[in-house]
Order: sequence, then structure tokens, then C-alpha cells
Amino acid sequence: GRYVDEKFPLYDGEAPAGNVRRRFYEAGIEYGFALEASPRRTRRMTASLMNQRADFSAFPGESAAFLPGVDQLTLARIGAEYQDNDFIKQRRIQKLSRDEDFNMGFGIHPSVGYAPHWRALGSTGERLLPEISVRKGFSSLLGQFVILRANYRSAYVNGGNGARLASFDGQYFCRYFPRHTVAARLGLDHGWRLDPGGGLTLGEDTGLRGYRAGQFKGNRRLLFSAEDRIFFVEDLWKLIDAGGVVFFDAGYSWSAQEALRSSDLRSSVGIGLRLGATRSAGNDPVRIDLAHALNDNHLPSQWTISVQAGHSFGPN
Repeated sequence: GRYVDEKFPLYDGEAPAGNVRRRFYEAGIEYGFALEASPRRTRRMTASLMNQRADFSAFPGESAAFLPGVDQLTLARIGAEYQDNDFIKQRRIQKLSRDEDFNMGFGIHPSVGYAPHWRALGSTGERLLPEISVRKGFSSLLGQFVILRANYRSAYVNGGNGARLASFDGQYFCRYFPRHTVAARLGLDHGWRLDPGGGLTLGEDTGLRGYRAGQFKGNRRLLFSAEDRIFFVEDLWKLIDAGGVVFFDAGYSWSAQEALRSSDLRSSVGIGLRLGATRSAGNDPVRIDLAHALNDNHLPSQWTISVQAGHSFGPN
């Protein structure tokens, strides 16, 4: 179950049309079972039934051009999962002082959801929601590995196809010195007929450090990040692991009507501090980043400081 009460932006076409209050309710149940018991691979089937409802009302102190009606659906979804097991053990990738296991095996996960337009269920429209994700890793004996992911999803609403999104994510890691890890990531998202309120944003909150959260928006997005993760000390005073990072980010988000040019890319450089509790179960670091935007970031200063949990990217 889930409940969300939030300020929700409205759009008239692609033009902002004010904000309203959105209350979102979700409740459901999922059941899964294994097709095979094997240490070499995972094969599963899942089925779920979910009911969702969104109510809209005026937000105090805000004006809106219109007020959306109730949006409700009852969604049935079936899915499958195939995953080969080919694990490697690495250290100083996402954690500060823990051994970590990463699966290099091939995996694929298709699913499809269907919500019929049945008034008896309170549904306000018919929807078909297909999705598929693919994952594969590659490793070498030199402490290097690559993880590649691709995902595609779409939404057929009342017979019309929209909200299509294809995504690619590639991550590279190399342990070239005992206390250094070189990490790089390239992400590309390509959307078609995305809802104006569901566009692809880019900024401090989505990996482009030095720029305000959600500063760039469109239905295409490109992001490249590179880091040298340096590990200073483990178990300091039997309490703290400490490390640092030097990083470079570059990316942009743009609309389908635009052609991306190299001059459009926004980039930043910076340094950061990583602190983790040695006695914690996860050993995930707190990251403190000082970034310098190399382009106009529409902020009083081109220097920004952010404090967040975990590294800016990494294998999941």
C-alpha cells in the first residue's frame, strides 16, 4: 500500500497551468513463484493486482487554469524474470570497507499490465502497460568490470500509444591502485509523447552536480559522469570510514523539436568527501560534494554544495 499527498504541476499542452493538490492512493497484492530451483539461474513468474486512485483539489495559495477529475484504475500485471548467476567479488565500489558481490550474468525481465475500462471497478479509462528490461555484465582479471542495462516501457491509454521511454545505462569500474577506484557512467533516455508533467529532468538531483534540481527538462536526456574514488582510511577510531572523490559531469535534457549540439552540453567539475559508519549494516557513505558549474546554472554562484546518501551512481 502507498499514500502520497503532494503539490502537483498542471500543463496546458506544454505550457505550465499552475499547481493543484494531488492525493494518490495505491493498494495491491503480488504473488510470485520459481519455475526452477537452480544455483545457476533464476526463473520466476509473478502476478499482481493493484488499485490506484488520484484525487485533485485546489492547493492553498496557488492558482490553476483547471482542476483534473478523479483518475482511477484497477491494474492486473503479469511478469517473468530470467537471470543467470555469474557473481564476482569486489571491494571499494559502492561501499567503503565491505566486500561486494555483483552479478555479471545475463538477465531479462518482461511484464505487461492491463487495466480495463470497467465502471463497476471505478476505472476512468483503459490502459495497457508493457515493459521490458535487459541487463548484462562483463568483467576482466585486472579488476575491471562493465554493467550494461536497457529498458523500454510504453502506455496505451484508451487505444492511443503514448508515454514511451527507451533507456540505456552503461557503467564502468576499474581498481587501478589499491585505494583508488575509477568509475564512469553513460546514460541516455529517449522519450516519445511523454506527459508534460512527466518529462525527463536533469540537475543536481539527477546526477548533474553544480546545477539546480530539475534545471533542464525535455523528452531526451544525456548524462556522462566520471569519478576517481579515493579511500583514505578504514575504521578510524573504530567508528568511521573516510574517502574522497574528484569528479566531472556533463549532460543535457532537450525536447524532440531540438537537435542536440555539443555547445548545448552543461558540465561541472568538483571534489567530494565520503564518510561511512563502520558499524552500520550497509556501510553506505554520506557524500558531500563541492561542484563548480562550467556553464550558467541560474544560481547566485557557480559553486554549489550538496549532501546526499550514497555514491552518485553505481551498480544495483
